[in-house]
Amino acid sequence: MNDSTNKDINVSRRVFIIGCPRSGSTWLSLLLSQHPEVAVFQHAKFMQYLRSLYAWWGTKDVKFGKLVVSATGNAGELPDEESERPLRYGTILTEQECLSLCRTAADQIFQAVARQKTGAKVVVDKTPESGHIARFIQKVYPNAYFLHVVRDPRSVVSSLKHAGKSWAKGEFPTNAINAAEYWNNQVAIGQKVMEHSPNYMQVRYEDLKQTGVNQLKNVYEFLGLGAEEELCAQALQACSMSQLKKDRGMPDGFFRRGELASWREDLSSHEVKMIEYITADTMKRLGYEPTMSPYRRPPFRLWCHRVGSRFLDWLDNKLRRIVNRLYAMWIGRLPDLMPEFIVY
Repeated sequence: MNDSTNKDINVSRRVFIIGCPRSGSTWLSLLLSQHPEVAVFQHAKFMQYLRSLYAWWGTKDVKFGKLVVSATGNAGELPDEESERPLRYGTILTEQECLSLCRTAADQIFQAVARQKTGAKVVVDKTPESGHIARFIQKVYPNAYFLHVVRDPRSVVSSLKHAGKSWAKGEFPTNAINAAEYWNNQVAIGQKVMEHSPNYMQVRYEDLKQTGVNQLKNVYEFLGLGAEEELCAQALQACSMSQLKKDRGMPDGFFRRGELASWREDLSSHEVKMIEYITADTMKRLGYEPTMSPYRRPPFRLWCHRVGSRFLDWLDNKLRRIVNRLYAMWIGRLPDLMPEFIVY
């Protein structure tokens, strides 16, 4: 193997694209990948897996572990009962030691991605759900950069419904009410990152479509990259919707029209009015104008939907408890089936 493939690369920026799915995060990541100093990878979710390791460190509920230390340390002597105690990982690793493990693993991945592109110094992880674990990411990388993509909720709802009924069945909500509330929640999570990160930039999909060269130039400069207008124009041309639809290994229908107001053809007037009611405050903050007259009072349909959803959640939790109880009674407790973790 060539030694250069194992050479450590100085990754100057680690960038995380966050936001509500179907808001244009894939398009932004492809635009960034056109820069000669940027390497991009999508939906790896490795930071989510490392977050599980960090959660494992911090757990207080010990189900499988027992630390057994010989009181005398003499060979051939079994430890007495007093030397046995529950294994809590937080007592054998400090928080910094755990974060160091996470950082070491993450560094290896970022460097491996950077090695795939000669000259890459900035590595972008496009996993929109990373906004949920932004605080953990900052613990691992205090200087991490976040690009938060936002888009008109009516366009996002239209795209979520289409995806949830075609190539992403079961992944996204398929009715306007659930999709609008989903957008509200995802945008709020992304905007919270701004409160504790100095390296946060909000990117509006519509601005990128309308004034692409200037907006892309601003993003490049935010990441400390040279940004000639000619490079930005070439990136936009390479990532035009007609080019993206050709073949990038994406599911059929992943790239749709990409138009700013296509939701007018996809959504009914009742759906638009409901979306604008649910997302009104966030739409106003982001500069999106409503098109329908607002409800004079909370719509009865929305109340019925929320009551029904709460009931279904309650029923789901109840059934899960019953199933778990039957499992414990008839099959046995899972911890009893697992071997103990013993250290001598």
